[in-house]
Amino acid sequence: MNATADAFAEVVNARQASLVRLAHALCGDWATAEDCVATAFARVWPAWSRGRILDLDSYLRRAVLNEVASWHRWRFRERARLSRVRPLTTVDDPGERSDGDDLVRRLVLSLPLPQRQVVVLRYLEDRSEADIADLLGVAAGTVKSRLHRAMRALREAGLAADPDTAGVDDG
Repeated sequence: MNATADAFAEVVNARQASLVRLAHALCGDWATAEDCVATAFARVWPAWSRGRILDLDSYLRRAVLNEVASWHRWRFRERARLSRVRPLTTVDDPGERSDGDDLVRRLVLSLPLPQRQVVVLRYLEDRSEADIADLLGVAAGTVKSRLHRAMRALREAGLAADPDTAGVDDG
């Protein structure tokens, strides 16, 4: 291996776990998260090897965000295509069942992808609004509004999903 490949291998080893956690928080599936991260590394390598990337960490995060978004688009198109072929049926997956301990995860996964991205980057990765705006390529105001809408939706869904607070008034 040459020095560039060695340096990239070090980055892969150092960043892979955190990037897989990021992808998992966005897609809800470990295997898909690992696939998205592996694809992101593969897509980043050519630009890295030619010295075209100045901030590899941000570039990799953006690549992972793009891969997860692509996966969501593909999944949506595939479900639409399959629903035309045969009706969708759901099968309970024991790994998806919960007695409330993963309520937050399920609520976050129910958000639209742009809102989910800002929530995960802000609260899981503790990123500033400016960092999130830069990673997503949007204005800071867009990050703030997405975060506000996401948190409102999470609060409303959390109250609706929590049997202990059903029918409880805030004021």
